[in-house]
Amino acid sequence: MTPWLVAAKTFGLMVALGAALTCPALATPEPASAPVIRTEISPRQAMVGQTVTLKVDVLVPSWFTAPIDYPTAVSIPGATAQLSNSAAINLNERIDNQSYAGMSKLYTVVAQHAGEFKLPPMPVKVSYSVDGATRVLTLQTTPQTFRAALPAGAENLGYFFATPNYSVNQTPDRPLQRLKVGDAIVRRITQRAEGVAAMNLPGLSFAELDGASVYPAEAQLDDTGGERGKVRIGERVDAVTYILRKPGPVELPGVKIGWFDTANGKMRWASVPTLRFDVSPDQNVTTSVVPPPQATNSLSPAPTDEITLRTKLVRAWRSPATFPTLGALAGVLFAAFLLKRKGIQPVSIWRTWQHRRRDAESAHFKRCIANLRDADANTALNVAMLWLNQITPDGRGASLTQFAADYGDDEFRNRVKQQQDQLFGQGEAGNKWDALSFRRSLITARLRWLQSRRSSSHPHRQLPPLNPAHDLTH
Repeated sequence: MTPWLVAAKTFGLMVALGAALTCPALATPEPASAPVIRTEISPRQAMVGQTVTLKVDVLVPSWFTAPIDYPTAVSIPGATAQLSNSAAINLNERIDNQSYAGMSKLYTVVAQHAGEFKLPPMPVKVSYSVDGATRVLTLQTTPQTFRAALPAGAENLGYFFATPNYSVNQTPDRPLQRLKVGDAIVRRITQRAEGVAAMNLPGLSFAELDGASVYPAEAQLDDTGGERGKVRIGERVDAVTYILRKPGPVELPGVKIGWFDTANGKMRWASVPTLRFDVSPDQNVTTSVVPPPQATNSLSPAPTDEITLRTKLVRAWRSPATFPTLGALAGVLFAAFLLKRKGIQPVSIWRTWQHRRRDAESAHFKRCIANLRDADANTALNVAMLWLNQITPDGRGASLTQFAADYGDDEFRNRVKQQQDQLFGQGEAGNKWDALSFRRSLITARLRWLQSRRSSSHPHRQLPPLNPAHDLTH
């Protein structure tokens, strides 16, 4: 082979190699880093009723372009599993020599009986940036298992819960003295426990009593705390009304509740005592039936429900407010009759007014401000957007950032930016969310928006067209 031919082949190979390295169609692109999802459950050995925590970490190699979409609840036979209302924790890590930003969220899982429980995979929808564009993926958590057991002494209770601190107390609504037939007593029994949802505290039953009618009310459940640094408190209030029907001694049975003390690792018992009191005959009832002279010193018969009802009706009829009330009611009915004769429907008008009042912007904003108390950044965004969507005309997309730029002061714009930084991981992780400042500055921004509407002859143009492509809060 001649030297010039060797040189030509060498040159051709170099050209081909250079084209392969420089031509996008021929070069092999470097694969983009994928998001990471991690799932961890603790403890794996728990007591029935004890809260088990499922932690879900989601990390992306850039930043989030929208809030992560978590399932709010997980279906597990024999257990409850719900997304915790505690604030998400920002994550910043290096994986394979690349920076990742992420969020950590918790689920609370409570077993209702002893046994092994399996948490199935959950879909988690993630939106993040890749080369300036938004990519949406649905990740799957890894299955997790844990076991729940009952301690000795709790096998036959029919319920179980574990907590480091529990209390139960009762409160009657009136002194248990000088009671008579026909009186009513409301007895409230309140249970409080740390780290236990109110729905997992035991329900109480109230048996019928000789001499009193028993009317239990629906239990009131309340959960407080659970945010970062705050202890979660579950509270259950069972209220029952007793109508006293017969004179004589009455006993309202006490309550005894067993619970597992996680601080000391043993069963404990709490109780409220039996309430005892005497019921005397209703003097108003006995004097309404005048006995003959020869029967003055004899025992009066026990009043019946019929006599008690008649007495109440007599009292109501003799009340000074009875005739003015009946007169006012008759006037309202007569006015409604005249309006109906003229084709006017008062009920329809009242309902229309009620709907308009409920759907008014001021009503939406009042609910918005009420829900912003102690709200985390994600909840505050959702609540504010519900109101903002109501005032955005023509169905155009609403933007909290644009609203802050048009009507907010520096404080409100800083709060909105702080919210984006915390939710989407583009700012400093050390920024602390201030719900009170966000709420206060939103009120000020709305006042400016209202003033601009009053001063303009075209109020529906006060919110300009919004561009969601430049705003992460839509």
